[in-house]
Amino acid sequence: MVVDKVGGIGPGYGPKKIQTKAEVNRTDAPKDNVTISDAAMRQQNIDRVKKLALSTENRTDKLKEVRERLAEGVYDNPSDEILGKAADQITDFFLTR
Repeated sequence: MVVDKVGGIGPGYGPKKIQTKAEVNRTDAPKDNVTISDAAMRQQNIDRVKKLALSTENRTDKLKEVRERLAEGVYDNPSDEILGKAADQITDFFLTR
């Protein structure tokens, strides 16, 4: 038995082109924008300064404590706990920005 090549069924029966979601939903949606007033910017600056002013007491105490530890040589050969704490703080700093 010999099987010949099967020809096309008809011109309208070609492979369908499937549209992607991006092609189907391609409508020009309005873009959002935000405008921050001058008063809000001033208030943000005031709040930032207040926060800094309130936190200086804790900072000076912390600096004093760190200076004492440096003088005692605590950080000359740091323990795994100190290294872990420093690594966590560095990671938090870079991952939250």
